[in-house]
Amino acid sequence: MKPILIFSSVLVFTLAGCSPSKVTFGNTERWLPPDFDPRTGVLMIERVYFPKTQQRKIEEYMKEKYPYAYEFIDNFSTAMKQEKYADSAKYRFFMVDSYSSTQLNRTINTSNNTYHSNTVGAFDYSFYDRLKGKRYPSTGKASSLASMTFKGIINTILKKFE
Repeated sequence: MKPILIFSSVLVFTLAGCSPSKVTFGNTERWLPPDFDPRTGVLMIERVYFPKTQQRKIEEYMKEKYPYAYEFIDNFSTAMKQEKYADSAKYRFFMVDSYSSTQLNRTINTSNNTYHSNTVGAFDYSFYDRLKGKRYPSTGKASSLASMTFKGIINTILKKFE
């Protein structure tokens, strides 16, 4: 993801005063599988591991807001191979996290032209449909905080299935 988009998404949430618990995403035709229905089956969600506070916030949000069946998994690839998840109709959809980092570089005009570099990380999610063997694109709404993007996805799902 381009660094300016990462920075912009964080800046928009901050400046607009928009609570992540109310944000929804309007581009569902791009990332939400057309056959996804939270009222059927169990949504599998891959855990994020850093920072640990983000996973805690995500789990608290799900417990408070999401009335449908879900389960957190440690690793998407490992879970796909476990007997527990063999029923691909019940455990059809996985929500897979992704993390990418981008290096921002800039040169400051000084007498020795000092070079500075910062690394910015962003979290996003995509869905995997086990019956179709298809991974959908990520939301394109990455954030430096996994819980911000996550809450937008869950809010969008909840709004769609009210």
